[in-house]
Amino acid sequence: MNQAPLMTAIGLFSLGILAMLTRRTILGILLGFQTTALGAALAAVVVGKESEVLVKGQLLGLIFLLGGVIPLIGGFSFSVRLFYLRTKATLDELENLKG
Repeated sequence: MNQAPLMTAIGLFSLGILAMLTRRTILGILLGFQTTALGAALAAVVVGKESEVLVKGQLLGLIFLLGGVIPLIGGFSFSVRLFYLRTKATLDELENLKG
């Protein structure tokens, strides 16, 4: 069994978590979230391939990818709108927003 694809998936997932914890901008956190979703999708496909249930692994990977795209679209549109209104899109700006 080749461990390289699974280690790559774990690395992508870890880099995504690290990016979400260390970035202060909304776009950086969203990109970290997307990297985490890509790592989870790759892990699902690799595990599905190794367990000889390839179709279920690919479907689970597709669900992870689609589940990662939906918040990404909403977050990017929110970030662009926030940047348009305040010329800055950091998490510190979100603390100062009022209803």
